Amino acid sequence: QIIPRYLSRRDVTQILKMAALAAAFCSVTAFSVWRLELIPRSVPPIHFAVLVAFLAGWRAVVGAFERRQHAAAQPGKRAPRVSLLIVGVGPTASLFIRLLKSMTDARPHIVGLLDDDVRLHGRSIDGHVILGGVDRFEAVVTELASHGVELQRVLIAHLEPDAQKAARAALQAACARRGIQLEAIAERLGMPSFETDADERVSSAYVISQTRVQTYLSLRRYIDVAVAAAGLVALAPVVALVALAIRMRLGAPVTFWQQRVGMHGEQIVVHKFRTFAPAVDAQGRPLSDEQRMSRLGLFLRAVRLDELPQLYDVVRGRMNLIGPRPLLPVDLAQDCSVRLSVAPGLTGWAQVHGGKEISAEEKNALDEWYVYHASLGVDLQIIWATLRIVILGDRRADGAIARAMAFRAQRMSEEAARVSAITSRKSPQIASIFHQPPAVRSGDTRSAIGSPRAANTMSAAVRPRAKL
Repeated sequence: QIIPRYLSRRDVTQILKMAALAAAFCSVTAFSVWRLELIPRSVPPIHFAVLVAFLAGWRAVVGAFERRQHAAAQPGKRAPRVSLLIVGVGPTASLFIRLLKSMTDARPHIVGLLDDDVRLHGRSIDGHVILGGVDRFEAVVTELASHGVELQRVLIAHLEPDAQKAARAALQAACARRGIQLEAIAERLGMPSFETDADERVSSAYVISQTRVQTYLSLRRYIDVAVAAAGLVALAPVVALVALAIRMRLGAPVTFWQQRVGMHGEQIVVHKFRTFAPAVDAQGRPLSDEQRMSRLGLFLRAVRLDELPQLYDVVRGRMNLIGPRPLLPVDLAQDCSVRLSVAPGLTGWAQVHGGKEISAEEKNALDEWYVYHASLGVDLQIIWATLRIVILGDRRADGAIARAMAFRAQRMSEEAARVSAITSRKSPQIASIFHQPPAVRSGDTRSAIGSPRAANTMSAAVRPRAKL
């Protein structure tokens, strides 16, 4: 089932394994039946070689023929070559290089790679040489220009977060002066990156460390699982009755799932009892939420019985009994890194102080206050308040909201001051990287482009004293 044009190293490895197993199985079977009498010992190796030659060799030949036909069918459609420099050696860089090579119309020209690991300097990845550290960026650009190669784009691949931020800050100034486009490979491929807005939202530097609160929450996790499991057993008759009522009134299925944002921004699946009728009627016409909602659904939502299936999510380890409620991505506040640093819960501090009656920012502030002040006493307050709102409904608690908003404002102010102090200490070191005089490095005849002139130019490479 392998498409010959896309035969990969992994496919060949699988074919080798299969051929070895087939030859061994045939040899063992034949030996068990007639002891391989009059059969030369070279037959199993020949059997293996024939299988590999037909399965892998034939696919390789056909694949090469198909690639030539594909290239000949698109004459004159190639875009101008773009010169790229990749910063950071790792799986992301290797994947991106192979991806570029597979795009015949893009005609990428990878001039080389940069990485701060001195053990990698001079080595190659997918045929492209690692020219040095990030501190050699200006030297590499100058050398390329002397050979008539204009660097147009710099792509940052996988690096450690701190190193990548520092490298990007330094490269931004140099690229801006030379008119070179700078971007991250993860952003270009649509992959999660710690520098994207969403990842900054869930991976802030101020995510709570292992403190007394975290220790308490980790210990409480075992209690949550035990209570949730006991609750599923004790409430089994109630769950069965609710499921039967939904099946008779709203039809199948009786539950539905929804993808929400959990701890550290991970996407989790939350289960609930279904409270809405189908989105269309018998004639296929769409229905509004008011038309879809039934008295049974309103009752289940009012007494929170629609949340009972989430006890199963607690047992699975996706949620806790008490914690910030898991929200849809569109309902998250702008900076929610603190509330996402702990596991979500069935009920939480924000739910018992307003629930649906408060805004996203107020809910975020209340949940942050809980993350910093979680304790047995606070959890007992939440449990009592949850029982109260089941009977009386949601009510705003302006005092608790004001206290939480003030606490968050003070925390943000302290965090801004801390980041400013760290930045002011590191900025001179970063700025000095591209403003040091060049030094001659003797004995280096390595070429950035592969031409004799490049070898002569590389002997005068720049190696600043400071390193990132």
